[in-house]
Amino acid sequence: MGITAAFVLATVAAFANVPLVLLSMRADRQARTASDPAPAPVRRVIVERRHVYASLGLVAFVIAAGRGARSSVVPLWADHIGASPAWVSGVFAIVGGAELLLFYPAGLIMDRLGRTWAAVPTVALLGAGALLLPLTASLAGLIVAAIVMAVGSGLGSGIVKTLGADAAPHDAPAQFLAGWSLLTQLGDSSGPLATSAAASVILLGMTLAIFGLAVIAFVPYVLRVVPRYAPEFVGRRRT
Repeated sequence: MGITAAFVLATVAAFANVPLVLLSMRADRQARTASDPAPAPVRRVIVERRHVYASLGLVAFVIAAGRGARSSVVPLWADHIGASPAWVSGVFAIVGGAELLLFYPAGLIMDRLGRTWAAVPTVALLGAGALLLPLTASLAGLIVAAIVMAVGSGLGSGIVKTLGADAAPHDAPAQFLAGWSLLTQLGDSSGPLATSAAASVILLGMTLAIFGLAVIAFVPYVLRVVPRYAPEFVGRRRT
């Protein structure tokens, strides 16, 4: 049916979700009673917890940006080496399967070893995959680099939301997570935007190399910040 059909399907699916969102909002309003305290304003919670957004939030932002960039850099490099759109779809199917297999192990790692053990491999492998891409000139090499990024993303399955839940205040978790979600969505959008914009100015291979090195260089920051907000999960089982 052509590429246009994929966009049509995505649009229809998005609009089909609107009634579900409206129904959930209605159910939430009905569940509240007159005696329930008024929820804290989202803006106030974001301002009060700005230090968390600026430190731990930066980790979530970089992870989201790396994942978002993957969706743009892999097709860009595939086009650069002459791969067809059908083969690119096949590559995404392969890496999607590899990532899916890591969902359960990722949860075990986070709960039994700590958040750091999931966040560090995620950042390191996303950067390493981006760094490997410019070194590939064939479809096989592209698949290897894409799988490295997929493994990194898979090992961090749920890490962004889990870190947000760890840092959320007990008296206003929903408001804090609303700001957290906004931050991660900005990261997810900025990754493709930054790499595509840079690739239009400098060579694509150089862009990917710079992006990969920048993400890998972020690992020491992750090692320092994540344990600060989830120390009870590091080095022992969660109680």
